[in-house]
Amino acid sequence: MPEIITTNHHDYPENSLFYRQHPVSLLVPTLIALGLLIALVFTISAMAFALNLVHRDSWLVLFSGLGLMAIWSYWVMQWIFWYFDIWVVTQEKLIDSQLVNFFRHRRIEFPLRQVQDITYNTTGLLASLFKCGDVIVQTASKQGVVRLMWIYRPQEAVEVISALVKQATDELYGAHEFSHLPVKVKLGEVLVGRNLLSEDNLTAALAEQHLTREKLGQILIRKELITKGDLLSALSAQYQVPQIDLTYTEISPDVLNCLTAEVARRYNIIPVHKTPSGVLEVAITTLSDDLVREVREACGSPVSFMLGDESIIQVLLQKYYPLPG
Repeated sequence: MPEIITTNHHDYPENSLFYRQHPVSLLVPTLIALGLLIALVFTISAMAFALNLVHRDSWLVLFSGLGLMAIWSYWVMQWIFWYFDIWVVTQEKLIDSQLVNFFRHRRIEFPLRQVQDITYNTTGLLASLFKCGDVIVQTASKQGVVRLMWIYRPQEAVEVISALVKQATDELYGAHEFSHLPVKVKLGEVLVGRNLLSEDNLTAALAEQHLTREKLGQILIRKELITKGDLLSALSAQYQVPQIDLTYTEISPDVLNCLTAEVARRYNIIPVHKTPSGVLEVAITTLSDDLVREVREACGSPVSFMLGDESIIQVLLQKYYPLPG
């Protein structure tokens, strides 16, 4: 089980769950250090008999001191890496904090609602004896897979994290499905309201749209008036749905079977993940009443919609729903 810490630490919320590698993971570097120590003793003994130098004892003491310092530094370095490699699970996100080297610290975090699957495995006699294993977290974030290594009682860790994922998902979507309200605000109004676009540029883009029938967002991006990130953020606010990062996304066959290729291609959508509570997450590029109704009827289960990058959705459609022939 994780250590439950109630603290005013600035980096993490109170009552966060902290996971760290079991101390038995230090056994291997400890054995290496002992092996080096034994080798040092034999080397010093051999040098004591073989060398016939002036101030031989002083040289032996110096060599011994340097060797002991190197071995001690190695073990302390391993302990520092062990101590600072932690995984933190809050009510909303999972944080992977690692000391890459003495000059670089890496911290990765992503929302719990982006967790797609959680499994664990226990390999080796040592891990079995001490009830340790690796927890593998598959996510829909850029990081893809996050591995929590040498966790004590990994099965219990999976249960705890899965419960928090379900809680985060239910809070975002509701216990059954996300309730979508009619779109009451236009995309241009959202962009202007966020100071991402001027009224004059919006008027010019709308005039061009009237002539070309091109999507407003595509016109604005082509003219470099907004970025793709600006567009996704504005569409997320307009449709009242969260965004999802589809980079490195892997979709299981069970999830793909929830939606037919015909429906997916027609609406330019892709099923991404099924939450522990049974809600199917579907990445979309636009939202309409017809889309919501048909997808929910086709799935036969609660559905939530998330806004994804259109270009990535196109790639995923080609990968998972390829055209015949």
